[in-house]
Amino acid sequence: MTRRMVVVWLVLLVATVVSLSVEQGNVGAKVTGVVVTVIALFKVRLIGQQFMGLREAVRPLQLAFDAYVTVVAVVLITIQLAFA
Repeated sequence: MTRRMVVVWLVLLVATVVSLSVEQGNVGAKVTGVVVTVIALFKVRLIGQQFMGLREAVRPLQLAFDAYVTVVAVVLITIQLAFA
């Protein structure tokens, strides 16, 4: 396991703890939903880049994955803000 993989793994672990602590906090449902969604999609992007090899992939594939994550984020956050 490379040093970079260990750092990414630790970032993923910290992001998980942060999302759990936000969920346990006394903030509103909308804020919690948006923050947890952003953290989850940040984790998706990190996993895609580091553990699925997208960091070394051709640029169009990287851009397509980033666009997918962005579209999913916008849709989920819009739904959460509209119905929470």
